[in-house]
Amino acid sequence: WMYFDCLDAVPSPLPADRSLKNDRLDGQRYVIGDSLQSTLSQVKAFMIGAGALGCELLKGMALMGVGQTTQGGAITVTDMDHIEKSNLNRQFLFRDTDLGQPKSVTAAKAVQAMRPSTEIRAMNIPVGPDTEAVFDRSFWTNQDVAINALDTWSARLYVDERCVEFKKPLLESGTLGASGHTQVIVPHLTLNFGATKIQKDTTVPSCKIHHFPLSIQ
Repeated sequence: WMYFDCLDAVPSPLPADRSLKNDRLDGQRYVIGDSLQSTLSQVKAFMIGAGALGCELLKGMALMGVGQTTQGGAITVTDMDHIEKSNLNRQFLFRDTDLGQPKSVTAAKAVQAMRPSTEIRAMNIPVGPDTEAVFDRSFWTNQDVAINALDTWSARLYVDERCVEFKKPLLESGTLGASGHTQVIVPHLTLNFGATKIQKDTTVPSCKIHHFPLSIQ
């Protein structure tokens, strides 16, 4: 058995509305209260990227009960990549039978298998200036939060700019080799991603190299 303690996530004082409903969310509901659990279920989240980070984040949202159909919530995930064999060792929502399939579509199916009540929409469109006809003002104003799971510097900066423009919170996360970071950004309250001094990546991320591994990294 493994015991994991995260006491800093427990609100103080404990919420009064901790009534249990005999479902899979009771453990979480008992900690954060029914009101906050209902808020999570109503969230409309925009996930950009469905690779290694995206799979982890989508799994987390599914198990937390984010974007539930019955509560009016939804998750939109977009990724224009397709599943390759080199992805299978770290992108755990994908299987051998999924090779060649769109990452976003496959990840969405895996999320719905975990929690069928999740409202999730899969897209294969990059996010950038060329697709603003799709991700337009109406789209952004309808979202509650954006979540980056990208390995492209320009795309991360673009999403950051849009979140500042539309005053949407952003969960920014990224990896480069053995380095990783996660940053919660609230427009006009915290420093935005583009204003931070994170070193711009100048090399190809090691996860993108599809050759046989010969070096220590």
